Amino acid sequence: MTEPVVTIKFTQAEVEKLMIALRFLKSIPVPVDASWKKPYNQLLKDLQKISDDIDAAKKIKSEEEASENFKESFQTPIKCEPCED
Repeated sequence: MTEPVVTIKFTQAEVEKLMIALRFLKSIPVPVDASWKKPYNQLLKDLQKISDDIDAAKKIKSEEEASENFKESFQTPIKCEPCED
């Protein structure tokens, strides 16, 4: 049986806080087999990928906005004074 999947919305700051909490949890010395950390390690990797994806999306959006602003600067007609002959 597969586990259900849910969608949860987090800000990038919230993702970063979750990552910090997981790193802290993993650093606690526990006198048991270290295999208990495996799911936490995977979750941390997944959260890091999500954070990296957010950074990439922000960069793309920023580049698209800069490109659009650049295009608009050339599409705006230049107004000049009438020439005197």
